[in-house]
Amino acid sequence: GTSYCFTAGDSVSVLIRQRGLGIKCNAVRRKLNFKIKITIHLDTSNMLRQVTNRLTRLRPQLLSTGTRCQSSDPNPQPKTTEKSINQVSLLGRVGGEPQKRGNDKHSVVIFSLATNNRYETAGGDMTSRTDWHRISVFKPTLQDTVYMYLRKGQRVYVTGRLAYSEYKDNSGTTRQSTSIIADDVIFFQSNDG
Repeated sequence: GTSYCFTAGDSVSVLIRQRGLGIKCNAVRRKLNFKIKITIHLDTSNMLRQVTNRLTRLRPQLLSTGTRCQSSDPNPQPKTTEKSINQVSLLGRVGGEPQKRGNDKHSVVIFSLATNNRYETAGGDMTSRTDWHRISVFKPTLQDTVYMYLRKGQRVYVTGRLAYSEYKDNSGTTRQSTSIIADDVIFFQSNDG
């Protein structure tokens, strides 16, 4: 299975069961916030869709409007901590062999992932568009697994967050880069060999 973590201002304990799909949420108190860990066992892309739909419906229950903060002001105004989400889930095929960069102390494994979107054109024909995503893996144990076992063409499910950065190319021009920092990479068994 894989785990997803959410932060919420209220204690939450949820158990959903439908057609054999189980999602279990356990709340653990961490100072002013609660951390929700959801463990999900994925067998098929249909189950993945069901999980995504369930999490979308659960999101309002899992996220609070904020936590009041203490102030030394004699007339304190209640303040809230604004919640935010930077979460990405991708299901697609690996575009090339993973590459390891950096040194032993600060390393990253990078690979490309293709996702396809099917849509209908103005003329009524069905067509698809491929989007390419740059995936960066910083977690040491996940790096090793991805670098050793991930192969071009393999189907994977990646969860993580968006990251934006700037760099200078060889001519000194500032460029922008977008990548997904992977929290988890789930390998799917290939049916075609």
